[in-house]
Amino acid sequence: MEEKENSQGRSLKLYETFTVEREVNFNTGENCFLSRLEGGLILLDEDAIEPDAELLGAPGKKVFVFKAVAPGKALYQLAQTHVSEAGVLYEQIQPVEIEDDHIDRKSGGWTDHHELLPEEMAVFQEAMRGVVGVQYTPVSVAVQIVEGVNYRYVCKSVTETNPPRESYAMVYIHQALPCYGGEVMITKIVPFLRD
Repeated sequence: MEEKENSQGRSLKLYETFTVEREVNFNTGENCFLSRLEGGLILLDEDAIEPDAELLGAPGKKVFVFKAVAPGKALYQLAQTHVSEAGVLYEQIQPVEIEDDHIDRKSGGWTDHHELLPEEMAVFQEAMRGVVGVQYTPVSVAVQIVEGVNYRYVCKSVTETNPPRESYAMVYIHQALPCYGGEVMITKIVPFLRD
């Protein structure tokens, strides 16, 4: 979920993401960077988007993607620089209130199975891209935080055979830490045994 900035800051739920964009001009030496980050926010990604036009002076963008990883008060601050000026222009500190989703995520332990949050559905869909032969529909998920995030999805499975066979399976997915690229991958699929 992407939230917009406002003068009172922003409020979001645990594990939601938001994007902040700033216009910069790489041709004239204007740039923007993250100068302060506190509380339960992490910087997932920082990207520079070059201007479409090849005209000298055409502006580009700097894009910052943040993720809420711990409930409570957090903040971030961006700063603008220019090669022809000695100083740094610090933007106003932006407060962020992160609401707890009340799911017990003990480090190293699995949570109880629960209905999927939108972020957990997005991880599942990303990991399942390209899987053929069986259609998996998640019913519930448990989460474990260990060097990234492990997901254990209980799924209804339907084979793409004639006739199709319905069953259930446990789909394990790992999401790497952002510092390791945040890659999402299936680690194993365990079909439930039928009597």
